[in-house]
Amino acid sequence: MLNYKECAKNKDEIRKAVCDINLITNNVVDNIIMVKHDVNIALELLNDTLEKNLPFMGLEDDQEALIAQTTDTVMVSVKKALGSLNTISIDMDKIKSQSNKF
Repeated sequence: MLNYKECAKNKDEIRKAVCDINLITNNVVDNIIMVKHDVNIALELLNDTLEKNLPFMGLEDDQEALIAQTTDTVMVSVKKALGSLNTISIDMDKIKSQSNKF
């Protein structure tokens, strides 16, 4: 049976773990919002480019530049989204670690 000191110590550890899980969960939510935002940017750019009905062959210089710019921007947005997903994964591991204290 636990004595009072051990109970108090366990209570404090659990309280800290709950606070840590809460903070980490808030970070996960923020990163999910960022992933959604970055993916939406990429999809909007791709949609805008597709709506221009560019020919399959014989593109003019400005059309080629538009495609190149869209591709670059989409790539940056996707890389940011992947970075956020990686952070989410790391944070989920932290939550799992903290929950093991229960």
